[in-house]
Parts: sequence; C-alpha cells; structure tokens
Amino acid sequence: MFHFFSVEFPVLGLVTGSINPVTVAFKDRFGNPTQHSAKLVSAQLQQGRKVFAQNVQVADSQTQQVLLLQTTSATYSLRISFQQQQLLGSPFVISVLPSAMNISNSAIDSSVSIMASLTNYVVFVARDSYGNALSAGGDTISVRLASPFSRPIVPQDLGDGTYRVVLGMTRSAKYTIEIDQGAQHSMDSPRQITVFAA
Repeated sequence: MFHFFSVEFPVLGLVTGSINPVTVAFKDRFGNPTQHSAKLVSAQLQQGRKVFAQNVQVADSQTQQVLLLQTTSATYSLRISFQQQQLLGSPFVISVLPSAMNISNSAIDSSVSIMASLTNYVVFVARDSYGNALSAGGDTISVRLASPFSRPIVPQDLGDGTYRVVLGMTRSAKYTIEIDQGAQHSMDSPRQITVFAA
C-alpha cells in the first residue's frame, strides 16, 4: 500500500493532438516508490456531463502514467482513482491548449463585404490542425493583394491568435487577397473582398 502520491503534469502544458502524460507516483512511508498494477489506477476525463473515456489510457509502469489524447482545446476535469477511490485533490482541473497553427485550417473570420475607407480591414484567425482557434500570436504569415493590382500587406499580430489585415481601400470594387505561410495557402486563399462605396 502507498502512503503518499504525487501528480505531475507536463511542464509545457497539455496540447491538442499530442499524447499528454500525467504522471501519478506512489510512495511508501519512507518515500520509496511503490509499484502497482495499472489495473488499480483509473482515470476519467470529463467536460460538464460529457465523458471522454476513449481518450484516456493508464500505462503499466512503476509510476503510473495517465495518457490523455484530446483534440478539442478546452478546460476539463480529470478524475484519478486508486482501487476505485478518488485520490485527494481529484478531480483535477486541466486546460488543453491548441497546438501549433495549421495555415490550411486558418481563414478570414470577418465580413468580406466592407465599406470603402483608409482603415477598412478583415480579421484572419489562426487555427490548429483540429480547428481550434489559437489563443496566442507569434506566427509569421504573408498577405498579398492579388487583384485588381498586386501589393504586399503587412498583417498586424493582435497577440491572441488573430491578425488584422488592413486593406485601406477607398474605391468600391472587388479585390482578391492571398494569405500564405511559406508555400502553404490558408483555407480560403485566395479570398475575394467586396468594398462598397461609403
């Protein structure tokens, strides 16, 4: 039997699409690790009333590893039990964060019919491979006006996973913009923007 236990979460946090190991270490009264079958440890990932049983696995090792695989970024409750008794502190509140930006899943998320103005703009939303909107910026994207004439546009990183693309179009017309990351195009690139007279 164990006297102490510890629960350790990944230092860099839990992210979508990765196998996130949560380590449960059991120790005797002298602080020495004790070994238990994974069958004695159970875990359940839950969000509200929804249970994600298929996304949780307990690995068989001296320090039990609860392996989580989740593709939706959100806040969850993680219940961990030993011999059907919940560990002290369980359920643990965990946050699963979006993974890196996938340009192919990212797109303009605002109206593409705007009024003519020096300050008109559209908003580009970065998403990961599973469609989760990112909550932080820092990605490099290139934006280019493709028609009726060509010129680069410098996007404004708003720091929350969105990028403001200021068009500054004062003439009513249909324009086309392209948003790329390297050789990859965004989901809706090229995108037509309609500018109406003010």
